[in-house]
Amino acid sequence: MAYYVVSNMKVPLKDIGGEYSVLNINHGASETSNHLPLGTQIYTIRGESPSRNLAVETSAGNFVKATYWGVSKP
Repeated sequence: MAYYVVSNMKVPLKDIGGEYSVLNINHGASETSNHLPLGTQIYTIRGESPSRNLAVETSAGNFVKATYWGVSKP
């Protein structure tokens, strides 16, 4: 399982790509690296690989970066 760590680093709206839905970080189960509320929207970041960085929507139009940690829990 891949783990991502959510930071406080903002991602500008212009850099948000498409919705990214194939990731356990979205369901808040105990084995994920971050416990996010069910339904949290996750997006790709333009010009960055989703295997390294993703954008998590914290509120309408506000996004922060989630960075790949690895396969062991952070």
